[in-house]
Amino acid sequence: MNVRWTNDTLQEKVCKHALSMSESSDVAGGIVKDTIVVTHSMGALMVAGGIANKKCSFDDSTTWVSMSAPMSGTMASNYVQDICTDDDTKAFRQILSLLGKCPVKDGMKSLAYQGGKYSTMDLNNAFLAAQVAYRDNVDAIIVEFKSGKHDGFVEFESCRGGFPETKFSASHEDRFYVTECNHADTAFLHGNSYFKETMQPVMWFECLL
Repeated sequence: MNVRWTNDTLQEKVCKHALSMSESSDVAGGIVKDTIVVTHSMGALMVAGGIANKKCSFDDSTTWVSMSAPMSGTMASNYVQDICTDDDTKAFRQILSLLGKCPVKDGMKSLAYQGGKYSTMDLNNAFLAAQVAYRDNVDAIIVEFKSGKHDGFVEFESCRGGFPETKFSASHEDRFYVTECNHADTAFLHGNSYFKETMQPVMWFECLL
C-alpha cells in the first residue's frame, strides 16, 4: 500500500471508476446511479473519503456493500510502525525489512489509529469526515470479531464506523452482520463455514442481491 487513502488522486480514481459502471450515472455531476459498490478493507475509506471530499456522491439507486472497513484505523498499522521504529524490536524489524514492510509505506501509515500516537490532526479529521460519509451512504456491512473483538487486522469498533453495536446481528440474513470471520474470510477467499452461522460471508452477500 504505497498511497494514502486520503490521497486526492486516488479518491478521484475510485469515484471515476464507480461513475463508469452505469450508463445512467451523472458523470458531469459526479452522481453514481444504479450501481452496486463493493469495498473491502481500506477501499471503504477511499470511497468514503471521495464522498466526503465531494469527488462523487451516491444516488439512492446505488447500493454500497462494505466488508471489514478500518474506519478509525487498524492495530496492524500501529504494530508495524512500532516494530519498524523501535530499537527493542530490531530482530523483528530486520525480518519485516526483508519482507518489504519496513520502512512503513504511506498507505499503511494512513491506517494508524485515529487519535493515536502515529496519527495527525489532518488524519483524525479525515477519519471523522469519512465516517460521516460512510454512515450516510453505506447499505450493508459485514464486520468481524474473534478474540478481543478483532479479525486479526481490524477491530470491531473500527469496522462499525460509528454505527451502534446494537445495529448488528449474528444472522447472515441481516444487512449488518457481525461474524467470527477473519479479514481474508470477508473477502470471500474461504467460502462459508459448514457449521457456524456466524461464518457465512458468501451466503450473506448472496442474500443482499
